[in-house]
Amino acid sequence: MPGILEAIMAAGWLLLGSAPSAPDTAVQVIPIRARRYAFSPARITVCRGRPVRFVLRAEDTKHGLEIRDLKIKVSLPRHQTVTVEFTPEKLGRHPFRCHHYCGRGHKRMRGVLFVRECRPDEPAPQPKDQGG
Repeated sequence: MPGILEAIMAAGWLLLGSAPSAPDTAVQVIPIRARRYAFSPARITVCRGRPVRFVLRAEDTKHGLEIRDLKIKVSLPRHQTVTVEFTPEKLGRHPFRCHHYCGRGHKRMRGVLFVRECRPDEPAPQPKDQGG
């Protein structure tokens, strides 16, 4: 009698307000602007094991993004957008930096990617939640 069981479950969901949610496996999209001498945001938090897409834009001159811990290194041509996709598995704090010399303040052009454990039903941090 699958019809009766389905009806009981549907009634329960109506009483509770919603059906059980599936784990959040959507891509975490993080827009990042690079300009002399900063990344914005410079502090980024993502969930371990969930796909991430950085949408990077160099606003003034050529820049680069390198996250050594995660073996990510990409050049950012001036006034262009570059997309980098990866799935972080290593928990913790992962510093990143501009690897292309962009002027006197180049050494200050740094940031941190935080990879944390998230509950399966927990939504991924949204870009508006990211520190800048």
